[in-house]
Amino acid sequence: MNECRVRINDISVNYRKESVLSNVSFHLDDGKVYGLFSKNGIGKTTLLKVLAGVFEVDKGEVVYKENTHIGYSIEDSLIVNGLNVNENLAYYAKLNGINSNAKKIDDIFELTGISEFRNKCAKRISKGMRQRVSLAIAMIADPNLLILDEAISGIDVISRRKISTYFRDLAKKDTCVVFADHDVANILNACDEIIFLKNNSNVEVIAIQKLLGGNTDVSIEEAEKITKDAGLDVYNMVKGIQPICFENACWAYTVGAAIAIKKGARKASE
Repeated sequence: MNECRVRINDISVNYRKESVLSNVSFHLDDGKVYGLFSKNGIGKTTLLKVLAGVFEVDKGEVVYKENTHIGYSIEDSLIVNGLNVNENLAYYAKLNGINSNAKKIDDIFELTGISEFRNKCAKRISKGMRQRVSLAIAMIADPNLLILDEAISGIDVISRRKISTYFRDLAKKDTCVVFADHDVANILNACDEIIFLKNNSNVEVIAIQKLLGGNTDVSIEEAEKITKDAGLDVYNMVKGIQPICFENACWAYTVGAAIAIKKGARKASE
């Protein structure tokens, strides 16, 4: 049986006196890849930030398994534009105590498809390539809780399959992977379970196999039909959503002991 990696207990988040998330509870386990759906403005990005431990909640708590190491990336906000791609990864490798010349760095370049751009200035690469660099930064320190927004959308099919396989391999090592994507087919093909944020107070976690019925390669059209047949008109809710970018988004760090986040971070033992 998979152990719980992070548990959300009755959290609420307000912004400018408006409720963004209200009394939300669920848990995520090691050894699984989760896909997060919601329509625009419901609180998807806020929920990702809460899961990553970088967003203070107004009520409730977030409890992590002991020695949780988090890799977190939302778009490209921590890419240093004055450095080239290779220097960006070397910088974050150093922050995490990793030799920037290690084979592992080369493997991440290959996996994310950015090898040929490693010497190019970061401010001169395309938005899609910046997305890949951000993904590489999040993966660099072998996190056991990997949280990503729009991780594989806009990426070519071959690279998308490589990254999806990497997520699966991570899950086999008792890692919990969570990523949001506006493409239903990406979620259904890459994930074990859907985190469906129906509204700001209603979260449902659904096993993918219950929706797929054994199908392992789902097109966009099939994804739309599958979710509608299941009573979840997810496709029409999320298509057209634009990624949201904000500061302090790409990072990797370790929670040294099980902690809860309630009006900020505190030790669970307190």
